[in-house]
Amino acid sequence: MARISLAEASRGTEGVLVRGDGRSTVESFSIDTRTLKGGDLFFALVGPSHDAHAFVPEAIRKGAAAVVISWGGTDEFPGASAIIRVPDTTRALQDLGRRIRKRQPVRVVGITGSTGKTTTKEMTAAVMEEAMPTFKSTGNLNNLYGLPLSLLALESHHRCAVLEMGMSYAGELARLAEIADPDVGVLTNVYPVHLEHFPSLSAVGDAKGELFRGMRNDAIAVFNADDPEATRVARPFPGRKIGFGFSGKA
Repeated sequence: MARISLAEASRGTEGVLVRGDGRSTVESFSIDTRTLKGGDLFFALVGPSHDAHAFVPEAIRKGAAAVVISWGGTDEFPGASAIIRVPDTTRALQDLGRRIRKRQPVRVVGITGSTGKTTTKEMTAAVMEEAMPTFKSTGNLNNLYGLPLSLLALESHHRCAVLEMGMSYAGELARLAEIADPDVGVLTNVYPVHLEHFPSLSAVGDAKGELFRGMRNDAIAVFNADDPEATRVARPFPGRKIGFGFSGKA
């Protein structure tokens, strides 16, 4: 796990350390008190139907080293060893993951697509591990909560990170690309999934294409050359492009 001081965590999340010693360090992170361990930095995430501030007292009882909150403070959570107050706890988690990614000498491979993400991630990580110490995201840690948690799990010896990047709505992959800053972006395919959130297959393709639109010009775009939508959204990328597939277009 990444080791970070509370002072750096405060700066990296645009927060204020309202209690605690900025020189104290944390190296494990949690968004769920059910799996929280003593010494974790706990983020009280707020979503459309939940507010984890209700679980901050439990996080404190279980030994959280510090809590990241967007409301309340020393009076509401008197037992906390350290408190970081931020404008938005979800964005704070994402920004801290991005900060860790930027400070480590690691090459990032970001993989998205309608199907095949996990298999492609596993195969890519297995190949990369032959060349350098490689981290891979686990389970379903591929969304706006899971991806930053994956980055926070990077160890100092890792030189490559292979990250699965999922999406259900427009705008999600744009933010994931901003957080992960991929050196290589991979689009496996564009199929008619999540159509409850999109009007057409083309709209799904546009949302998948946010990965390439969010990458640096010196990154590499890898795409399914046999998939018309994947090809369409990859074509405008100004940097190096590699198409894969069975046809002569690859």
